[in-house]
Amino acid sequence: MLDKKNILFIVSNAYEVSDVPCGVCLEEFAIPYLIFLKENFSITTASPKGGKSYISPSGLHNLKKEWMFAKEVLNRTVSIEDINEDTFDAAFFPGGQAAMVDLPYNPKIAEIIKKYCKENKPIGTLSHGLAAFIGVESESGEPLLKDKEVCPFSNREEKEQFQADVLPFTLEDKIKEQGAILKNGEPYIASCENLITGQNKNASAQIALKIIKMLQEEK
Repeated sequence: MLDKKNILFIVSNAYEVSDVPCGVCLEEFAIPYLIFLKENFSITTASPKGGKSYISPSGLHNLKKEWMFAKEVLNRTVSIEDINEDTFDAAFFPGGQAAMVDLPYNPKIAEIIKKYCKENKPIGTLSHGLAAFIGVESESGEPLLKDKEVCPFSNREEKEQFQADVLPFTLEDKIKEQGAILKNGEPYIASCENLITGQNKNASAQIALKIIKMLQEEK
């Protein structure tokens, strides 16, 4: 078990996109959260506005008993503007289509991502959580994702699981525009420097365990 570590979960406040309900993917939030708790992490959950973060409607239909805690945690998130990013050892962005609405182009989130990349602190993203990187630039002014291998939620999955035509963009297309190198399919995870990305909920446990391993290797 690790010494006490602090991890920052960043989630969306959005509850709809073009009048279609959306939210945080429950499984992608709850599974890593419980793994980090088991490993003695202190977890802070933040969002762009603070307050309530909504669970994806599909998640409410699959609310397992051991995931019930997530409703309470997501009802009282901290505003990202009130976060001191220096007090955390890693960051994690769960998925769900809501992440496409208010995580891209957020100045505070971009500041945290750039700082953690510079300091080589682990950043994990699941499915749409990678949208937080959209608009984030390196010190040279190029997209931070350029030439990085990532594993985003795919266009095929978007069409199968959601009304893709209501989204402002698809994650796969936008990540390609940023110059990233896409890796899709099993094992649904990619690691590049300090960034660990998972394609979908199947990577929920892998992401958390990879972040833990990275922090252990720092010792």
